[in-house]
Amino acid sequence: MKPLKNLLSLLISLIISYAVIVLFNIGYEWLLFIPIYFFLITYLTIYYLALQQKKNQRLYIISYLSLTMIRLFIHIAIMVLLFIFTNAEYLIASLFLCNYIVYNIFELSFLLKKKKEHTH
Repeated sequence: MKPLKNLLSLLISLIISYAVIVLFNIGYEWLLFIPIYFFLITYLTIYYLALQQKKNQRLYIISYLSLTMIRLFIHIAIMVLLFIFTNAEYLIASLFLCNYIVYNIFELSFLLKKKKEHTH
């Protein structure tokens, strides 16, 4: 993985998250941990899937689907916990949605590029 592209995705999600926090004009700057959380989860997922792709194509597909489902449940659990412990539900939901979209685009572009390299 290219470190510059990784840092670019983190920077984009931090800027989007900060813009959403400023737009709501609430003092919840500590919620900037959400892009860092998405960055780490996505990076670990891509790293694991890159290892699986080298081993077995069938195992790769099963791993991708399993990891996607596990990540979704983890995202929902963290979002629910944040809903319970804060009163900024709209802010949290919008941050999660923005970061989820940014990191899904990043992950899919990386995986499609890897697949194209693997088939050639």
